[in-house]
Amino acid sequence: MLELNARREAIKQKIREKLQDLSNEEKELNEEMDRLCNSVAEFRERLEMIKEGVPTMQLKKIATEIHVNVDVYFPFTQLARRMIYEELERRIKEAELKISEVRRRMKEIENKRRGVNICPDCGGQGFRASTCYYVREDDIIIPVTSYDECPLCGGKGRIEL
Repeated sequence: MLELNARREAIKQKIREKLQDLSNEEKELNEEMDRLCNSVAEFRERLEMIKEGVPTMQLKKIATEIHVNVDVYFPFTQLARRMIYEELERRIKEAELKISEVRRRMKEIENKRRGVNICPDCGGQGFRASTCYYVREDDIIIPVTSYDECPLCGGKGRIEL
């Protein structure tokens, strides 16, 4: 009985550690999601400014902020405006792809969190096969298995913290 309790406590400790790791990873993903959403909002705001026809000086400022060198094209303002616009659209698409990847990873974390405390002995069933014997009926041999409550999880299928 002491051995079972010690094993149960060791499993609980591993579960706590795994849950902590998942929480840390989720926190990092939430921070990344916030950063990406803010970037998309900024890029969209700049796109709207370009659509509205910002002055050349402000256009140069936007180009500098997003690290696009269009000094050569500024005699051709429409060309520079188009290059900046396309770069902003490209960055929005790239950020949106990253956002969907972050969402996918967050769902994976949630799925892992649900399955982290499943009993390793019974696989979440709450019972284990204890004995198997055979019964003969006419010419047929039938295996009969008896099941007992899992001693590790107490028949719950999950390790309670």
